[in-house]
Amino acid sequence: MERGWREGYRPFKTIGADLFIVVTPSQNVLFSCNAEASHQFLTRSHNFNKPPEPIRILNIFGPTITGTDGAETQLYRRVTSPFFNAETMTRVWRKAIEDTNILMQIIDEKHASLDKQLRPLLARMMLHIMASVSFENPLDCKDDLLFAEKPGVGCQMSFPTAMHSVLDNFSTIFLIPRVILERSFLKSHRTARACFDDLSQYLKEFAQFKKSQQQATEKVKKEKSLLDYLVSSGESKSLLTTPLLSQEAVLGNIFIFMFAGHEASANSIHFICLILACLPSMQKAVQTEIDQVLVREQMKIEQISFDRDYAAFSEGLVGAIINEVLRLFTVLPFILKANQGQETQTIVVDGWRHTIPPETLILINTSATHRNPRYWPEPSEEDLDEPAPHVLAAFNPWMWLDDQAALGVNSKVRRSLKPEAGAFVPFSGGSRGCLGYKFALVELCAVVVSIFATHTVELAFPVEGTDDSKDAYLGKWEEAKMRVTQQLNSDGVRFQMSLRMEGTAPLRFVKRGEESPAYA
Repeated sequence: MERGWREGYRPFKTIGADLFIVVTPSQNVLFSCNAEASHQFLTRSHNFNKPPEPIRILNIFGPTITGTDGAETQLYRRVTSPFFNAETMTRVWRKAIEDTNILMQIIDEKHASLDKQLRPLLARMMLHIMASVSFENPLDCKDDLLFAEKPGVGCQMSFPTAMHSVLDNFSTIFLIPRVILERSFLKSHRTARACFDDLSQYLKEFAQFKKSQQQATEKVKKEKSLLDYLVSSGESKSLLTTPLLSQEAVLGNIFIFMFAGHEASANSIHFICLILACLPSMQKAVQTEIDQVLVREQMKIEQISFDRDYAAFSEGLVGAIINEVLRLFTVLPFILKANQGQETQTIVVDGWRHTIPPETLILINTSATHRNPRYWPEPSEEDLDEPAPHVLAAFNPWMWLDDQAALGVNSKVRRSLKPEAGAFVPFSGGSRGCLGYKFALVELCAVVVSIFATHTVELAFPVEGTDDSKDAYLGKWEEAKMRVTQQLNSDGVRFQMSLRMEGTAPLRFVKRGEESPAYA
């Protein structure tokens, strides 16, 4: 997966086509980074389905909205889609600001640079936001961020530790038969078994808590959580009716929404921090925009609201930076589709009709699509002083804004770039696109605004042995930037359920006004 991300558009450029089929004795495989073709694959769900075998890996706790297709997927969408409404967006906005402020307080108290610790911190915060808003998680955010291990009764791990251990051991849990995991003496197998058992218990406790709560009161809640919708759909309305969802489907979907609702968002925030630490002028520009909104509304960061302020941020540079990170570090490097029927399907590309044979697997290469020069500007030759995929050179949030916005004109809502259908698909698309895409965008926006309204993120590096001159500091800073740039363009970025930074890239957060020379 990470190799496909690093290669980006290069294989298609080498072949000379944005759409091609590899023919093998066992199966045809179609590769696409053509927006027009991909849009048809994503929107014509009656012709192009999700292939069943690869997606079943997500069903380790029960069938899920992501790991199924057809009528079953549509049932899960009908059950859960009412949750993703304006009231939910308001709640996730408030909770993201609240939890980010707690995170920054903890970082301020530690006065330390953060390397491998930052991504786990962000993952715990994002999990807490998702679990609180969607599943009424009562756990304390500060305890989670301080890694206070408070396992539940009968568990070895706390809830966030169990969740993240399952994600880290996902392949082992899916591939190794349960009977072997239960008897194996290998440490990796014992860890996989323990985290799976613990998370399974936590998921059941979430469901049982909500079931007991619903049985104890007949009053209908005005604001329903996602847990409300799932658990009530798993209960019979009478002795003569069958529940909409099986208990396995309830647990499976609690897991998949928790996982999908926090993992990719945490990684996106991490990439934003890394890139802005390498690009001080861009960081200063987004801080200036945040300041303009706060001054205009005469309020503190804790007072910004979803209804009044989200549009100003999401349609400005904050939203552009989020979109650009989602473009360059797409959630999934590939989206899988298939023509599983016995009939040949037809698509139209550039006015030409193309046939897709039966039993053809379709790989929509989102990394290549998001870097296809047909839809996106390429970095100039003089900017290519870093290895492929040239993340910093390609990073161009200004292209998402109109000319007036790029000049820094303070308009309340700015017109934003609307890419061609199929050219920007970080959340997939069509009738099976991500239900929580707006949830994720609102959450990301609130976190970015909360961090950069009060803090500057800097590259962290040792200064011992360096004289006190500004030139000496800037020389060390350039060396640190080169190291982080290398990590962003190399094996430092890995695919572990989603793209994440696993290489060494130390950062530090300082309060606004206390910046080092490179950021002043």
